[in-house]
Amino acid sequence: VRNDDFLLMRTDSMGVMLWDETYGSGISDEIAYGFQLTSEGGYVLAGRTTTFEATRGLDFYVVRTGRDAMASPAESRATVLPRGYALSVYPNPFNPSTTISFSLPKNGDIRLRVFDVTGRTVAELVDEVLSAGEHSVRLDGAAMSSGIYFTRLQAGGVVLMKKMALVK
Repeated sequence: VRNDDFLLMRTDSMGVMLWDETYGSGISDEIAYGFQLTSEGGYVLAGRTTTFEATRGLDFYVVRTGRDAMASPAESRATVLPRGYALSVYPNPFNPSTTISFSLPKNGDIRLRVFDVTGRTVAELVDEVLSAGEHSVRLDGAAMSSGIYFTRLQAGGVVLMKKMALVK
């Protein structure tokens, strides 16, 4: 008979354990399948258990911890990095402004520009090195004419484009 529990541990950069915590009833099996860092600097673990009402089979099990006392303030605000590049525009259609949001899975030299339908650049929004994570930029279209526009994100060798409509 196995009596597995969730094990959450923190290590330093060399793999030396700094702390560990076990979650489960100790009566039966709890197996964690994933975890996420919370905005408060704690963790959420999810998995399954056979402990409670085992006659029904497996149950879902979620554990939310408090803030990691060893985490620095920067780590407490950390979020899980995006898995890939993404680009979105909201609201779209817009009048007179919209927010262009983008995700970067790694640091890099970023260019974000807006073009009209003829290919002419109407706005250069970002041209700098940015860190991995979620970013957003506000586009003010008050001086632009109604019509279709394109926003283009260039990050290293990746290029993403979105169509936008300015309706006045």
